Amino acid sequence: MLLTSLTLLMKKKRFRRYAVRPINRQRRAKGIFNNLLYSMVQKDHESFFKYTRMTPTQFTCLLRLVGPYLQKDKTKNPISPEQRLMITIHYLAEGCSMQEIAWNYMIGHATASVIIRETTAVLWNVLSPKFTLVDIGAAGSNHDSVVFEESGFGQAIIKDKMPLPEPRPVSEFNPIVLPYFFVADAAFPLKTNIKTKYCPSGYVDCTTQDGEVSPGAWRAEGRGLRSVGRLRSNNSKATARENRDRLCEYFSSEEGALPWQREHILQGALPDNF
Repeated sequence: MLLTSLTLLMKKKRFRRYAVRPINRQRRAKGIFNNLLYSMVQKDHESFFKYTRMTPTQFTCLLRLVGPYLQKDKTKNPISPEQRLMITIHYLAEGCSMQEIAWNYMIGHATASVIIRETTAVLWNVLSPKFTLVDIGAAGSNHDSVVFEESGFGQAIIKDKMPLPEPRPVSEFNPIVLPYFFVADAAFPLKTNIKTKYCPSGYVDCTTQDGEVSPGAWRAEGRGLRSVGRLRSNNSKATARENRDRLCEYFSSEEGALPWQREHILQGALPDNF
């Protein structure tokens, strides 16, 4: 009986040919972290954002918060807190396979799994006190707007059940009364309590290097009379648009204008040598 038990244990015990696979021993020289990602931070913030869903500055701020809890015994030449966080953030952002992470970062499959499990636990412990609401469990392939609409938070906003403060004037000098709202990008619906980007990229006319004017998206918007038959069903959306127009008027005024807004609107609209 004892011999049989020992035999079974030996069969279950996994045999490892390598402490570290030969290819993974070149991690520091050829791994994605010390090469491609370093170049993104230095030269290509747009690609970095696509890879992590955050800017390098945001990543650095997050690292300051959780880094001390990710540091391992330095005498054993461990994977750095920065790389552990990068692995986890990319995994959460893309929903890629554990094997893909292991190949890209030149680490073992089991190591990748442990890093992600430990780092997500640290993220939760450090960040959860800073949030009043989180929604976890949506598929990584879902669009942001779908995740939002299917969450309890999104449903409360869309159905106007979120307990926001009462509408108030935009300033003590301006009598325009507007409701409180959340600011979102164009992927989200325009509601009385959700304001989407009013002037997206490519909206205004652009001037080419040759001095020619390239029409902006605003020219394609319809300017005919709206159908009276649809006004009733679109009343909520019409109110949302009217409120957004009032905000536009306020931020275009001397009182409400921000020092950087005109430069942002004209970004890419004029040639570099203009």
